[in-house]
Amino acid sequence: MTPVAQARAARVSPSDRIPTSQEFGLSVSDYPAPYLAHGDAMFLVFRVSRDQVAQVLRPPYAPRSVLGRHVVLVEVNRFYSVGGSGRGRPMDPYLEVVYYTPVSFEGGKAFHFFKLYLDSMAPVILGRELFGYPKELADDFVFEVTSSEILARVRKGGRSVLDVRATRGHVLNHVLPFRKSAVQLAMTSMARGVPVAAFYPDDRHVILTSFDSLACSSAEFLTVSNCHVGEYVESGLFPEGEALRPLAAFFVKDLRGSMGEPVRRLRAAM
Repeated sequence: MTPVAQARAARVSPSDRIPTSQEFGLSVSDYPAPYLAHGDAMFLVFRVSRDQVAQVLRPPYAPRSVLGRHVVLVEVNRFYSVGGSGRGRPMDPYLEVVYYTPVSFEGGKAFHFFKLYLDSMAPVILGRELFGYPKELADDFVFEVTSSEILARVRKGGRSVLDVRATRGHVLNHVLPFRKSAVQLAMTSMARGVPVAAFYPDDRHVILTSFDSLACSSAEFLTVSNCHVGEYVESGLFPEGEALRPLAAFFVKDLRGSMGEPVRRLRAAM
């Protein structure tokens, strides 16, 4: 560990507040758009009711169905690189789990990220300040991928946020955009410019982000043998202590995307 990394680790623990980029020794200007991301990802899709989704959303967001279903997606990412567009500094590799759902807002639509946990503080800070993402630092994060199995475990605040074990299946013989499942439709929509997220950093503005491109080298179905989600139990979105059965589960290898400059605009009158 470098002296700078040791100093950061000494002054920041998972239970501390999230420091600003200046406090952490980062300069947001070192990370200009476009943001080129490369990694592997596991997607879990859970079917939920409209009322369940509504409990975790705040105005002006409203639940939006996909193929006639309301879904929540849990995405576990291993990013090998983010940034590195030739104009700025790339971020170090990191792990991330994202909870998100399709929403309608201000006459438009987006995939709203309502919770993210990461294993590294720098991308937490940059994600919050550049995009408005509600990122937090996990206490413990494991994402293991072998030739036959995938294991993901995330803990925060002394409790399990996510615990998943899945068996790898047959490979789909085409690249994105997919067309047949909730995950496939979600990723297709992202690749076509539907905003990935819409966040309201204050009472007057909204920040929109979207992919300019999205592709992968391979994707395969997963058979999930164990799945517990400890996040949003108190809201009723996920049942406490119950093993869950995803509507769909996929593992995507060599996922590559390009995200443009976040768009900040005045929000619609409420």
